[in-house]
This record gives sequence, C-alpha cells and structure tokens, in this order.
Amino acid sequence: MPTSSIVVIHIMSTSYSGSTWVNCLLGGHSESFSIGELKNIQRMGRPFCDLHGDDCPLWTRFDHPDHKTPFHQLHLFTNKRYLVVNNSRKFIHYQQEPGIESRFIHLIRDGRAVAASRLRKLPKVTMGHVARQWAHNVRRSQ
Repeated sequence: MPTSSIVVIHIMSTSYSGSTWVNCLLGGHSESFSIGELKNIQRMGRPFCDLHGDDCPLWTRFDHPDHKTPFHQLHLFTNKRYLVVNNSRKFIHYQQEPGIESRFIHLIRDGRAVAASRLRKLPKVTMGHVARQWAHNVRRSQ
C-alpha cells in the first residue's frame, strides 16, 4: 500500500451500537480525522458544523469547486491519512476513486441492549418494532 493513499475506515452499525464512541476513539489518533456521519454534514445543500456553525474553519472550505470527492477534500484540508466515517453506505462509491483504500468495521451490539436504549428514548415504540428494525439494519449493514 503506498503511503500517500487515503484510508477510509467505515464503521457500519445500527443506531445505539456505540459507533460514535468508536469513531471518536479512532479519530483521536494523530494520523486520523473523525468525520462522524457524512450525511449529517450536508444540510440545506451545504456543509454545516454543529460545533462552530457558519464559522467552522474546516467545513466552510468543504465542497471546493475542484469537485474532489469528500474524502479527497477532507484529506487535503486536514492532512490526515486515515478518515473515520460512520454509516457511509451512500458514499461507498467514492472508495473506487484512485488513491482511496477502504476498511470496514461492522459493529454489532447485542439486540437486547439496543432495544433497551431505544425504548428508553422512544417510549411509544414497541419491543417488536425495535427488534424487527434492529434485525433489518444489521442485515442491511452486512
């Protein structure tokens, strides 16, 4: 593997599985950058940062007119080789771009623990609904 390649680490998981924690843990390394969920970055057709808002020093430069892929742009802006992203199914086609290598972590938390977390936060849903949704999402991320 050439040292100049970008390595995108995709964390595939269901909700309430600990993917945010794993993303932050891996993104804390000096050679990596934690993206989180790419779908949450695009709001109203432009990048948005929950922490800095419109004054974000990174995301205000994102989506340059040179039309590089999001991963190439992030590598360019952060100077990090490893980019960690959660649930990036809609962005998988970028892994075929030259200079990008993808690695996948399929994170599965026990369905009972996921259901307990969801039922605490969403008391109006049923256990059956949560269990079916968990099973569907696990199959989809595989």
